[in-house]
Amino acid sequence: MKIVKRISLDSLLLALALVLSLAESLYMPSLFIPGVKLGLANIVILFSIYILKFYDSFAITILRIFIVSLLSGNIFQMGFFMSLLGALFSLFSMFILKLIFKEKLSVIFISIIGSLMHISGQIIIALIYLENPAILYYFPIIAIISILTGFVIGIAVRKIKSNQNFMSYINEKIL
Repeated sequence: MKIVKRISLDSLLLALALVLSLAESLYMPSLFIPGVKLGLANIVILFSIYILKFYDSFAITILRIFIVSLLSGNIFQMGFFMSLLGALFSLFSMFILKLIFKEKLSVIFISIIGSLMHISGQIIIALIYLENPAILYYFPIIAIISILTGFVIGIAVRKIKSNQNFMSYINEKIL
């Protein structure tokens, strides 16, 4: 029965990440630079890192990217690979930091590092596709925006984690 509850929670978190991703891509403008978004779905991913096993967070991340790319019509194009590598860099870095440092690092710091790793992965794909090192001139600007967006996402996850009633319900009824 426990596996059914965990799969249900994974599915619920995936659905929430999909809704946040799609809503953001449809209704929120880019932040200062075309293509730069807040990354609302990362609230779900970062939260999942704290309450689920790594493979659950990994599955939610991969499925979200594939489904959003299919729905937006950019599957296996440059944007898809930018999202994929950025998300994987972000996921692995946040998970490793949380694993190594346990609760010694704040969720906000981990979110900021995840955000910076996300853009690093995206820049790598842009360099591969465009074969133009001038892309690196965008990195400092995007890094500053990324620190700000990582901070906002980290605050949101910290707020969710600090809700004792919600976390008790998740721990008792689902996990």
